[in-house]
Amino acid sequence: MIYGEYQPDVLRRLQLEEVEILKDFSEVCKKIGIQYFLGPCGTLIGAVRHKGFIPWDDDIDTFMMREDLDLFLKEGTKLMKDKYQFFIMGEDNDFPIPTLQICKKGTKFIKESFKKLPFDTGIAIEVIPVYNLADGQKERKKQIYRGWFWQKLYMLRKMPSPNISMSGFKQILIRICCLIAHYGMKLLCISPKWIYRKYRKYTEMCSGQKTEYVKVFNCTYPMMDIMKRSDIFPTIEMPFEDMLVSVPNNYDAILKDAFGDYMQIPPAEKRTNHYPYFLSFGDEKMEEA
Repeated sequence: MIYGEYQPDVLRRLQLEEVEILKDFSEVCKKIGIQYFLGPCGTLIGAVRHKGFIPWDDDIDTFMMREDLDLFLKEGTKLMKDKYQFFIMGEDNDFPIPTLQICKKGTKFIKESFKKLPFDTGIAIEVIPVYNLADGQKERKKQIYRGWFWQKLYMLRKMPSPNISMSGFKQILIRICCLIAHYGMKLLCISPKWIYRKYRKYTEMCSGQKTEYVKVFNCTYPMMDIMKRSDIFPTIEMPFEDMLVSVPNNYDAILKDAFGDYMQIPPAEKRTNHYPYFLSFGDEKMEEA
């Protein structure tokens, strides 16, 4: 579990920078006719409970159906490339996770788990791909476990020390397993391109279909973050800071499934954020060794 205390003015400035990115992203989505929404994450809790950020939160997570994300990568990035850089895992890059990072140029926000990557990420919002799941129970289960497995394997092939949400002995054991998996795959010359193609094969096996269930594969456990399409679409609008954002029509069911009593503010010892190894707004910086 990661949690760090920011100086209040630094945290607020970071939050406002991310809101500006979200505004630009939202505008481009409208221009090219695609839709994002807030899903089972802290950003949606913040919108519902606080009409903005959870007070200690330091990131914005958005969600998008994979087909729309592919269109954004093809068309939307052209409209934002002057101000932003884009990172998402693929066949020809070293980015280890399947969520799109829209990073403001001239800034840096480097997570502890990213500090050994061969490039620097900036202050960003994330766009998390959502995939159609097979309607048949047997096929759906196979798709979930295989898609989740290949996504985790790709991440471990690229990154030996991912963030781990557990603590104590379990965390130590999982870290050892991650290191063994990473260096074992490198030693055996297992191609990340081959792993990536497997990931895309299983996560997108129902591409273009209007299935009953959809899923996020970038999650801790395979059976997490499964949602009914009808609970998401059509989306509704909700205030977030000084803008309106798209949220699932049945956001209450989605948040209860993911978090239980999400309206209850957690005690300090159970709060999490993404406190960086290195942060720079471009004109001043905060460094953490």
